[in-house]
Amino acid sequence: MSTSIAVAGKGGTGKTTIAAMLVRALVESGKTPVLALDADPDSNLGTLLGIEEAT
Repeated sequence: MSTSIAVAGKGGTGKTTIAAMLVRALVESGKTPVLALDADPDSNLGTLLGIEEAT
């Protein structure tokens, strides 16, 4: 069974920070695998999760 969680709201309210903390909490509690999508044109969720960009 899968669960979908969406974080939405007005700009500059900390959505990406909340999403990153949520992903980390899920992984640390053993709820894996976790698929995190960042649809923001100025995406930086990967950076907050410590994922390096491929060059």
